[in-house]
Amino acid sequence: MTPRQRTVALVAAASLAAAGVTVGVTLAQSDPSKTAVAGAPVVGKPLTGAPPLVLELGARDDAEARALRVASRLLAAGKRSDAARQFSLYPSLDAQVAQIIAQWSPDAGLRGLQALALEHSDSGLVQLHLGLALVWVGRVAEAEKAWRLALEKDPDTAYAVRAADLLHPDLPRGLPTFIPSFPNPPGLDGLAPPAQLALLARRAAQGGAHDRISYGVALQRLGQRVSAERQLALAAAAAPNDPEALAAAAFGRFDKEQPERAFSQLGPLAKRFPRSATIRYHLGVLLLWLGEIDPARKQLRAAVADGRKGQAVVDAAQAVLAELAKLKK
Repeated sequence: MTPRQRTVALVAAASLAAAGVTVGVTLAQSDPSKTAVAGAPVVGKPLTGAPPLVLELGARDDAEARALRVASRLLAAGKRSDAARQFSLYPSLDAQVAQIIAQWSPDAGLRGLQALALEHSDSGLVQLHLGLALVWVGRVAEAEKAWRLALEKDPDTAYAVRAADLLHPDLPRGLPTFIPSFPNPPGLDGLAPPAQLALLARRAAQGGAHDRISYGVALQRLGQRVSAERQLALAAAAAPNDPEALAAAAFGRFDKEQPERAFSQLGPLAKRFPRSATIRYHLGVLLLWLGEIDPARKQLRAAVADGRKGQAVVDAAQAVLAELAKLKK
């Protein structure tokens, strides 16, 4: 792992540790198919083996979702036939794609995904896997077109996030998550992810800026970037003079295709609220995502200086600064 890769990894870890319990975290950490896409090499020659399966089931906890997760674990363990049988029990698009990957052969697999793409051209799930299949047969330029279709046609999904990962391999995986300064709403802890999401959605519809932020952060964790951005923008509209709500809205605009969408708002906010630890921290995080380590360190130090002990962003900033100090040794 290069110093830059280590830096961005520790930023993600510090952010998760500081943000506390929010919907989708447990599922995101326990789904083995999510890690496979990181190893997909983008080269111009056919590859051996099969492309990875990336099932992003979010907060779903229905019987099919549970079965698909079990089958995904079988596939990750190399039990391809057992996984294929499990996938074949369901007619959903998720299961169809998964079965093609589990039974992979270059000719039949590619044809199967191309057929699904003709029928479901706006599915990020299909376009992501079609792109991976094209990489596996050595057709990289066509793969990139499929991933861009995932971004364009299905942007509010974790599949679009994974497509952006592959289109921008020099940037960290996923999307950065906002860290609120306030605790989770009452009644959230202990609920299953679907119930958590439902509670947060109800509170956002009826509440103020904090409720919008909480729901927006949950949506960020689920890869629903567009919906998260909308909720965070509504939070800022409800509290136009609150630096935290404004920072959340600006941070939620981050897009690997257009990172300036977030920076163009966070930069001016840092001048408008020069003593806001929240703004300084999140500006520092985005700078780290782009590899700007020295400017990021400056912002993180400002967050520590301007914040209070025990504040989530201050704790996260201190953790990241401690790791950055190790990189220099």
